[in-house]
Amino acid sequence: MKNIIIILILALSYNSSAKLRGQARIDSLEAELPNAKTDSNHLKLLNSLSLAFYRVNPDKRIKYREEGLALAKDINWKMGRAINYNSLGVIK
Repeated sequence: MKNIIIILILALSYNSSAKLRGQARIDSLEAELPNAKTDSNHLKLLNSLSLAFYRVNPDKRIKYREEGLALAKDINWKMGRAINYNSLGVIK
């Protein structure tokens, strides 16, 4: 019985630390966003943000994918458009 309690405590603490690391990554990526140039690297940053919000906030995930799609159209990057259309299709 003690072993089960210890395992549960360890599992819960691991999950909590993973969430904190995920939030730190989101904060870091969002801090880079205002300084990013309007190019394919900006699009990759939006894609990374969308992936970081996987299972955390689906609405923000969609928002960043839609922004990425608009940017891909603006810079005429076909691969970027394809990636974002594909991701939006999976999300919705």
